[in-house]
Amino acid sequence: MQKVIHAPYLLGAASKARARSRASLRAYARYGAYTVGAAITIAALCYRFVLVRGILNTVDSDQAVLGIMARHILQGDRPVFFYGQAYQGALEAYLTAGVFHVWGQSDLTLRVVPVLCSTVLVAQLYALARRLYGQGVATAVGLWAALPAPVLIYWGTVAGGGYAEAMVVGTAIMAVAIRRWGLGDPRRYDMPLLGFLSGLGLWIHPVTAYYLAALAVAYAPRLWWALRALSGREARRTLSRPLLLALVLFVVGAAPWLGYTLVHRGGSLAVLAGRPSLAALPDALWRLYSETLPLLFGGAVPATLSSEFTAYTDTHTLAYALALLLFVYVAVRLAFSPGGLPAQARALWRGCPLADAPLALLPVVTLLFYLASRFEALSWTTHNPRYLLPVYTSAPYIFALIAPSRTRSAARRRARQWADFLAALGPRMRARVLRYVPYARRAVPWLPGLALALGLSLNVYGTVRYQDPPRITPLAAALLSRGDNAVYCLYWCAWRLAFESGERLTPVVTDGVLVDTRPIGNRYLPYLARAARARRWAYVLPYDQDTPALLVLLARYKVPYAHWHWGNASVFDGPARPGFPPRIVVSRKS
Repeated sequence: MQKVIHAPYLLGAASKARARSRASLRAYARYGAYTVGAAITIAALCYRFVLVRGILNTVDSDQAVLGIMARHILQGDRPVFFYGQAYQGALEAYLTAGVFHVWGQSDLTLRVVPVLCSTVLVAQLYALARRLYGQGVATAVGLWAALPAPVLIYWGTVAGGGYAEAMVVGTAIMAVAIRRWGLGDPRRYDMPLLGFLSGLGLWIHPVTAYYLAALAVAYAPRLWWALRALSGREARRTLSRPLLLALVLFVVGAAPWLGYTLVHRGGSLAVLAGRPSLAALPDALWRLYSETLPLLFGGAVPATLSSEFTAYTDTHTLAYALALLLFVYVAVRLAFSPGGLPAQARALWRGCPLADAPLALLPVVTLLFYLASRFEALSWTTHNPRYLLPVYTSAPYIFALIAPSRTRSAARRRARQWADFLAALGPRMRARVLRYVPYARRAVPWLPGLALALGLSLNVYGTVRYQDPPRITPLAAALLSRGDNAVYCLYWCAWRLAFESGERLTPVVTDGVLVDTRPIGNRYLPYLARAARARRWAYVLPYDQDTPALLVLLARYKVPYAHWHWGNASVFDGPARPGFPPRIVVSRKS
């Protein structure tokens, strides 16, 4: 007998099969996304460790200070901030002390914490991009973050900077806030987590304020209008418990910073205070364009001296020009893409910000903070733009804007915008642009891939061209073999010698040939007392700088000495005598 299958049953079976198929596809897509993210993260970690072991293997004085702090923590010291300053919390030093305790003290273990934090940042940007824009944009962002611009790879692997940790905390704040208020997916732990991360981030580094300001501009008006729609009692009931929990956790996260500020009567806030120089604003804007933008797009390497930056750009003109071209392309997409800055501004004006509004506002807020600070008058801050590093958290938004649109309506809308823009140049421009829209639409999908390939090429090329200063370990070994105990030299040499020698060489930072007791130089004042008891001294004078003044002092106090050279530096050492080394100090405001 023939079996009869009823139509409703057949349709239901087909619909269940399709539902199972869609669920399987979603599961495969999710596992595939996790696999791609894990592969990118592992590649980023390996890339950073290879660089730390190779090109970026030299520890400078700031990193040496953090290594010495970690040693002191293992010996019982409990610093709140980085030695010699009342900002930038010592969290990295405590984490590095744990690494030292497990794996020992070396140049490599000193940089484990920032390397891991910069790798976590890659995973964060990948996850944020996938949540907001999909797998394609997430893959592009992950690849770029794994092989970033030289300025980000340097400050993301350097110990003592605090920028990698601050960016990890700031990106986490952004992700939680966007999920809660931008995508409408709140969780019960959001407000306590935001409070704790905000307090912790402000203690770690002041640049966390950039993230909080961007969130405030994006979501504060919307929250204000939402609360106005509620009655007073409903608003209090809605806000009291979450805000109280957030405030308590903020105090917990910022406890070291708040405690230090109260004990020292606002000392940490006074250090950050500073007035911008309006006279220096035009020069700062020009330096931002000619120096910072090529750096951020991988066309140059960070440099402390303007002469070093100029020398690099003069010998790598093509990379510099391609980075500026890449910036022009991104700027055009920011202006004319459907979700660009004009669209973000219109949505904010209407009180309905887009989901990615904080990411769009973060570069603008970061730039305004920089121009409103005292740093904009300092020339080195544009060819070594570490204070602008938070703009890289907006990478998912930037890549989403340059991604090709798959709809004809969006392509035609962009073509009309271009036509209106070019109509001012000639009466026939608009008709020509609209006429060639089909051909342009075929070429547009290739431009984002070309831009990504160009950006990755610039990043890797600039990174491998970076030249670290020579290691100072041989000099430390030579001084120790001669029995020297205290070394007098510039900041960038003294702390490196102290770290490489295991503090058997006591660092004394000099201003000329005199002792400089500014906190930004001699960051750990007990070293001065130890140096006063040293039996033998050594002066290291780069390029024979201040050699005549030192010879005058040696002749005045009749001190026997030996004179030899190490690289481009003159080295004097000998036994201590009454009155020498000099106890004269130079006190300045830091």
